[in-house]
Amino acid sequence: MKKHLYSITVLLAIAACGQAFAEEQNGQEKELTDKNAVSTQALGVLAAQQCFTLGSGATFLKICITDNGNISWFESPAGYVHLQNREGYAVCSGGVPGNGATVHGFDANIASGGWGGPTVSQPNGSGTLPLIITRKSLDGVIQLTQTFTLNTPEREVNVKIDVKNTSALILDSVYLSRYYDGDIDGQTKNVYDRDQESVWARGPYNNTAHGLMLNAATAANIEFQASGTEYIYWNPYGSGPQYARGCDWDNSYTPTTGDFVGILQVDLTPPWASRLNPGQTRSVTIHYRRF
Repeated sequence: MKKHLYSITVLLAIAACGQAFAEEQNGQEKELTDKNAVSTQALGVLAAQQCFTLGSGATFLKICITDNGNISWFESPAGYVHLQNREGYAVCSGGVPGNGATVHGFDANIASGGWGGPTVSQPNGSGTLPLIITRKSLDGVIQLTQTFTLNTPEREVNVKIDVKNTSALILDSVYLSRYYDGDIDGQTKNVYDRDQESVWARGPYNNTAHGLMLNAATAANIEFQASGTEYIYWNPYGSGPQYARGCDWDNSYTPTTGDFVGILQVDLTPPWASRLNPGQTRSVTIHYRRF
């Protein structure tokens, strides 16, 4: 009789754990749905986009890129989505980000400001890569050109970013910020970590969970700082610092688990490099890679 009661107790405990896990998953799915609903409502209608699909099964890769130069969808392998809508960039100069810097333009896809309309070019024809997107800041200071390509074996999106000074001013403290709200495998809570030039997120539940990394290729006269920042602080419509609207970030939260945004800050004019002169361009290539 005692053995029978023990078996029932164990089964009830397992069932309770399973129910708690299911409730947490359902809660995360609701959070993700809520975030996506807010994104769509905030922007009204998301920017037009093109999608590119390669491979199948474990090698499947689907990315979507908006006409404004945001990666609005990253899925790999098939059925596992790690990024939806909330990805983008900002360019600032003239001071430390968050403390006196001028934001020339930002675009988080769900919110944007400071940029004129894009010019879209596809040298190999419509629906093909490379996809080249050029935008100019409304203040006449910055031209931003993004060239998107795919590295199929690595399940990787490469973005070459050219920042040009189109003004008559000599610019110092020029920063580019690139950020993504990685919800790995459709879950809002993930494990985030970083090193100097990379920030990555992976699913927290088991060793088979996937991950998505943002990193940069080494470039001359350019310095990098990667970070993980809480979504509530990044959110361009939130009550916090709204880091999506500029080049600032909060770097006190990695490694950690939760609802975070990966941010890669690129200093295009570090102290040992020259300023950005009129007509001059600085370039950097970033990568989004599934692992």
